[in-house]
Amino acid sequence: MRMKTFITGVLLHICIGTLSAQMLSHEYFVTFDYGNMRFERSDSLPGVHWVSVNATYDADKKRFFFTGTDGLMQSWKIFTIDVISGRVLSDPELYTTESHNNFFAIEYDKGLKKLFTLYQDYTDDATYFAEIDPATGNTHVISEINGLNGFMVQSSCYDENDHRFIFAGYYDDSMQLIAIDALTGNVVYTYPLPAGQEFRYLEYSNVHHALYCIVSLSAPEPVFILETISDLTVSPHIIGEFPAVSTYQVGASEIDEQENRFIFAGAEDTSDYLYAVNISTGQLEAKWHDPYLDAADPDKENVIFFAWDDISGKLYALNWGPERTDASGFTGSPVCIDEKRISVSPNPGSENTTVSFGQTVGDAHIVIYNALHQAVFSFSIANIDHIDMPNACLPSGEYFLSIACSNGMAVKRFIIAK
Repeated sequence: MRMKTFITGVLLHICIGTLSAQMLSHEYFVTFDYGNMRFERSDSLPGVHWVSVNATYDADKKRFFFTGTDGLMQSWKIFTIDVISGRVLSDPELYTTESHNNFFAIEYDKGLKKLFTLYQDYTDDATYFAEIDPATGNTHVISEINGLNGFMVQSSCYDENDHRFIFAGYYDDSMQLIAIDALTGNVVYTYPLPAGQEFRYLEYSNVHHALYCIVSLSAPEPVFILETISDLTVSPHIIGEFPAVSTYQVGASEIDEQENRFIFAGAEDTSDYLYAVNISTGQLEAKWHDPYLDAADPDKENVIFFAWDDISGKLYALNWGPERTDASGFTGSPVCIDEKRISVSPNPGSENTTVSFGQTVGDAHIVIYNALHQAVFSFSIANIDHIDMPNACLPSGEYFLSIACSNGMAVKRFIIAK
């Protein structure tokens, strides 16, 4: 069995990487014009049906970078978008499904004019810090990062002042904040993350020389707070609490340096909002509602991968909207296997769930979606007739298994009850 494993939203040392994947009808580039208080959406981006890791932004040349692939997932590309026109400037191949690489994050340094990445090479089970040429897709390894056994999805940010690539990961057998010197590739510091806190977003303010993050306190009820870490040798400092926020949108946060605000997407009950929080006082200054933001409603679309332009005061992002024809919210035609032959047992399951396909399946990709239609688990398979999933990676709830191959897809619903 050939298998690559990813996880979104939580991190386990056995589940390395991320794929914020969607089976899409269209992918769009979105601009939020704060001055006019409205969203604008470009024409759909050609050849983009799945997106991964995060986005990063070149403010000088107005370029928006992200990685993605087509519906067949035969090769992954590094896309460069001109934010003025919404046009794809380049999309060279980054790696193929046979190259056994997994890119965790990308960050752009406008001072060095370089695009950096952290990725794992499955052929030698090593993690590398590298530079990407967005024009060619070529990668240049700067260093190997020893001791890194996991990566918190969409947790990276970049310190332009000291050229440091910062992220949350499972390092030396514990969850830590890690900073890499982009010039040398050396790990320059690590900081153990406090127990009982789930770090949702990490953003670095180059004006305040501080790291900001939204943290979820799990007990007794989820409470979202904004914390700052001005020096990673000291404990985080709580700036503000947001008890009304019930959930968050993966990969949707930014720092507005001009207005001194932390911006993130979340939800209150059944309504989704874009929030703006003053990073000095922790006060909620504004929140905006728009149909594009409705990630909690599976019949609507959402916005991910934020990039803020301090000069224009605009927020750039990607927007996706799946075609839907059944209760699961996903569709595909023709299916690559007979959906009626797929069985899940036990269903509901607790510790483990076995998915039997009723036939041997060739090269295919599987994504597990939660009830909010967020991708939480993803892997590739080849020439197998079943998979065994350890449910320790997933909380109790309703899930949908999507299996995609060269000529379509199929979907199966299952439940985890612990």
